[in-house]
Amino acid sequence: MSDDAAHIPPEGRRVHMMRPGSQEVSTFLIDPENGAEMVRLTNQHRLLTQYMGGIFPRDIDTAPLQHVLDLACGPGDWVQDVAFERQDIDVIGIDSSRSLITHALAMASVQGLDNAFFQVMDIRKPLDFDDDSFDLIQARLLTSVLSPAEWPSLLAECRRILRPGGIMCLVETEWPETNSPAVQHFGRIVIQALRQVGRSYSPDGQQLGTLAILVPLLRDAGLTQVRDRTYEVPFTTGLIGPHPIMELLRIELYLMEPALLRWEVVTHAEFEALIMQMELETFSDSFRGMLRIGETMGEKAQ
Repeated sequence: MSDDAAHIPPEGRRVHMMRPGSQEVSTFLIDPENGAEMVRLTNQHRLLTQYMGGIFPRDIDTAPLQHVLDLACGPGDWVQDVAFERQDIDVIGIDSSRSLITHALAMASVQGLDNAFFQVMDIRKPLDFDDDSFDLIQARLLTSVLSPAEWPSLLAECRRILRPGGIMCLVETEWPETNSPAVQHFGRIVIQALRQVGRSYSPDGQQLGTLAILVPLLRDAGLTQVRDRTYEVPFTTGLIGPHPIMELLRIELYLMEPALLRWEVVTHAEFEALIMQMELETFSDSFRGMLRIGETMGEKAQ
């Protein structure tokens, strides 16, 4: 079996059909091969699942689901959760990081999840699946990976491999809104970095603007019954430390630092000074913040 191979399904289980072809590893704002990034992605998945109330969107009927796809699955936590909760569903995750896919395969094997499959694949290239393969496709937090110009081709591919009546679900977050000047300054730095590499969705540079573009993306892709929901998560300083959202953000910033320095949007001295300021401000009793999570879904016409 090659390194790129997914789990071999049990005899008799019907799974999507893949087309042969090789995929190149994508470039990310955060290095996906960094071991700390794997841990961050797992913690991020747990928080999103908690704040959104479960692994599936609230208003879809999951009973008919048979084949599910997770785009840019990272270490495969969502895939494993789905496979564990619904052992009657075949669920596959794809990611361009070989190390993340290797980890996901190992974790699924340890847990005996014979209905979880993984494949190394770059979502910026044609997807190696047959037409009408999936009942549900999920894409979480891809706006830092894809430029606005790359979405149409990806969503066209998703529409192709969705079955009639199948659902496409996009999940994105905005930069947290807080009363910490340092946190908001970091947000502007990240936006500037994304603008330099053509991945900004903000026309004015003041906010990421990702939630506002999700509905138009799905409508332009020809999907129907498009609807969205926003989850608002207020947070303050934790009882014994930073709130989990801020702890995750702090780790994310450190993992972003090499790219931010390489793209010359901040110096190391400026970065460290902002981190210190952020920690002082976010440990204050007066600290307040709000995280917004957007969930947008559309269907392929019958």
